Amino acid sequence: LPAEMVNAGEYTITLNAKGKYSGSTTTTFTITQKPLDASFFVLNGKNPVIFNGEDQTPGFTLKEGEPIVPADFTYATTTIVEEAPVAVSEMIDADTYTYTFTAAETGSNYSGEVTVDFVINKATAEIVEPELINRTYNGYDQALVTEGTSDAVAGTKDEAGAEIEYQIIQSIDEEDVVLVDWTTDYAEIVQRNAGDYKVNYKITASEKNY
Repeated sequence: LPAEMVNAGEYTITLNAKGKYSGSTTTTFTITQKPLDASFFVLNGKNPVIFNGEDQTPGFTLKEGEPIVPADFTYATTTIVEEAPVAVSEMIDADTYTYTFTAAETGSNYSGEVTVDFVINKATAEIVEPELINRTYNGYDQALVTEGTSDAVAGTKDEAGAEIEYQIIQSIDEEDVVLVDWTTDYAEIVQRNAGDYKVNYKITASEKNY
C-alpha cells in the first residue's frame, strides 16, 4: 500500500498473493478534491472600513485548521467599473472590492472558485456652513457671508469633502434679480452699495468618497 494517501488524486493498490495463494490484483482508491469555501479565507482587520484616503487593502490569512496552502489556489482583486470587473492593486476609494479565489489548475487538493468582498464606505465631510453678515456702507466691496469650508477627513489626499456654491439675489421693484449667479468663488460674494441682499448657498458632497 502507498505509505500515505493524503492529497487529492487516484491511487493504485496492488495486492500480491502470499502463502497458499498465487497471483496479484489491483484496485484504485480516489481522494476527491474539496470544494473551496469562502470561510477558508479570512480578511485581515475590520470589514467594512471608512474611506481615509489611504490604501486599505486588507490582505488575508488562511483559516486555522484547514489544510489549504498557497499552492492550492490563485487569487485576484477587482472592483466593478461600468458593470465590468476591473483588476485593482490598491483599495483606496469608497467602493466594494472583491477577492476571487480560484483552485489551481494542477496539483491542488481543492476545486472551484469563491469570492470574498471588502467594503470601504464613504466618509462624512467636515463642513462649516457660511453665515450671513450685516454690513454698514463704507464705499468698498464687502463680503456678505463668512466663507464656508469643506474639509476632507484627516488623512485624505487631494480631495475636498464637498463643493460649496454661492448666489446673490436682490429684490428690485418686487422682483428678484440675480446679481451673482452660482459660483464656487467666495471672492465674488461681495457688494458695495447699501441694500437688502439675499445670499443663497448649496453644498454638494463629493460623489465618490463622501
